[in-house]
Amino acid sequence: MHWESIEILLGPEEHVPFIQYAVNNFDIENPDTGESFPKDLPTEAFPLTPDAEIVAWHNECAKRL
Repeated sequence: MHWESIEILLGPEEHVPFIQYAVNNFDIENPDTGESFPKDLPTEAFPLTPDAEIVAWHNECAKRL
């Protein structure tokens, strides 16, 4: 899940639909409560633009590789 969180922060326009599709089409349970996540996750619940700090961190990691 951490990986997808980073992906959402890097490119929400591309990755938010993946999460929305997954929760809408599969019964994904909250690990803390055991209850299924709501089937409808509004786009407004996610960032609209990439997070500048995560983008800078990701670019720095890419330089090291």
